[in-house]
Amino acid sequence: MSEDTTKQKDLLSDQQTEQELEPQGIKCPKCKCQHWRIVNTAPIAFGVRRYRRCRHCGYTMSTRERPENQKKPEKTRTKK
Repeated sequence: MSEDTTKQKDLLSDQQTEQELEPQGIKCPKCKCQHWRIVNTAPIAFGVRRYRRCRHCGYTMSTRERPENQKKPEKTRTKK
């Protein structure tokens, strides 16, 4: 194996490690942190709606969640 190939593999493994260490999740659009508190959860058709509040700045947002194996409901058209 050449020295260049070894350096490329080392560089790739370093980049993968950095990506694994980066926090995953929703970033606050106001302060860019990723620390949320769920303040309310409400059932909706095909899932749940969660209301989240940023722990740092207090920004509030909602997310809709559904199980992975459940498909999005198809819209039906009615003829007039």
